[in-house]
Amino acid sequence: MVLQERLYTAEEFYEFVNRPENQDRWYELYRGVIYEAVMPSPIHAIIALLIAKAISDFVTKYNLGHVVGDGCHFYLPNGDTFIPDTAFVSKERQPTIPPKFELAPDLAVEIVSPSNRPREILDKVESYIE
Repeated sequence: MVLQERLYTAEEFYEFVNRPENQDRWYELYRGVIYEAVMPSPIHAIIALLIAKAISDFVTKYNLGHVVGDGCHFYLPNGDTFIPDTAFVSKERQPTIPPKFELAPDLAVEIVSPSNRPREILDKVESYIE
């Protein structure tokens, strides 16, 4: 669901999502427009957890970097902000865990739900690659 008609910068978006009234909601920013992200269903959350665990086990075994689950914003250099279902960031690119990720993850997992439109998923993929 689109929340605002005016375009927001990444900084304005960061301030918006950190307001007390928005703490229990998830939002993403795409091309300056704020969208409320739908909270995952139980099956979606279980699938995301299983994927995150498999990736995390491998990453931890070889000390490769950081794996995050659903709910972590990635503030991309192009101004977009997404919450992937699971993400990996290598230690080479981000040696420590930052207060917020201001880069695209090395790996972003998006679990496609029946309600997702193909163009919506392609937009995210193109933005991550950009």
